[in-house]
Amino acid sequence: VFFATGEIERRIGVDYANATDSDNDGAAGLFDIGNAADDTIVHTQNGHTFNIFINVSEDDPIVDVKTINVIVTNSNNRIL
Repeated sequence: VFFATGEIERRIGVDYANATDSDNDGAAGLFDIGNAADDTIVHTQNGHTFNIFINVSEDDPIVDVKTINVIVTNSNNRIL
């Protein structure tokens, strides 16, 4: 999905300290959606609404490395 790719690139371009695991759930929270996600962006394109959920795991898989997982759902909460 195009905008999810753009969101990954935007996150990578952000200062390392700004990509944070806001709820400290680590790798277990990489697939969180809704309020459990570390960050959420609602994006509308061509009359369709998409939710972009960003999850971060710090020091994963090794110290000083962050794993970022982006999940995109449509307005019906279907994962794309």
